Amino acid sequence: HEGVGALGKIDLASWQFSGFVPVPIDSDRVAALGDAWVATIDLDQWTTPTLLDASTGAVVDSLPHQVSEGALCATSDGQILFIGDSSSSAGEVARYDVSTGKLVMTARSVGPMGVGFYYPTRAITCASDGSFLFYGGYAVEGTGLTVTYAQPDPILSLTPDGRLAISATTVYRASDGMVLGSLPA
Repeated sequence: HEGVGALGKIDLASWQFSGFVPVPIDSDRVAALGDAWVATIDLDQWTTPTLLDASTGAVVDSLPHQVSEGALCATSDGQILFIGDSSSSAGEVARYDVSTGKLVMTARSVGPMGVGFYYPTRAITCASDGSFLFYGGYAVEGTGLTVTYAQPDPILSLTPDGRLAISATTVYRASDGMVLGSLPA
């Protein structure tokens, strides 16, 4: 909720809005990290990856102004957070262990051919187990963050089992980018 200074809560049993959790930053991207924490990144050009207590909105940890136009995604168990940095031709993605409530970097990409991702968009999609992700026009292995193949069609979602990568118009086999079908308009 841009400009509200809070995150909206949804009761998963009833799928009803159940109120707001006030937060100290204007969140642009949000990722759930289990039941205890939420990762967020603010709207501004130089963004602050922040871990928040999901119940109170209190800051648990943050990296002030560390990422240019950041993007983030998390594993389904809430243990790993990927943060994309969209700064010019030096764009990169980093992997953080957040299991202890701290942002602990465990890997950083170097992008294709040993250089950064060239002006990547502010979007990142990762497999539920963190084994791979899509960022800056590429499929990236999720542990060491090495590029595995080019994927210029922005991937919007992955199936929970990680087999299929879905763009706005096409379904791909996630392991190698092979086109499996198109989506109707």
